[in-house]
Amino acid sequence: MDSPPGVEFFTLNGTWLGLYGKEALAEDAIVSPEGEGFKSFTLAHNVNSEIEVENVIDQAIRAGATLVKKPQKIFFGGV
Repeated sequence: MDSPPGVEFFTLNGTWLGLYGKEALAEDAIVSPEGEGFKSFTLAHNVNSEIEVENVIDQAIRAGATLVKKPQKIFFGGV
């Protein structure tokens, strides 16, 4: 898979691994890249529609997750 500037994608068995820089991850998480609060790791789960995004978020919250940032459209086309 070709990777755009600022990220490197690796095709795995049925999924992908994307490596971004710490600053880009912190910007997406709306936190500072400085200090010990941000460990430079995020997890993404892609689905096919905005309705599915809401369903996944609702399921995660019911399971005990803490919502850090509401889902939103992002610069590379995802939600």
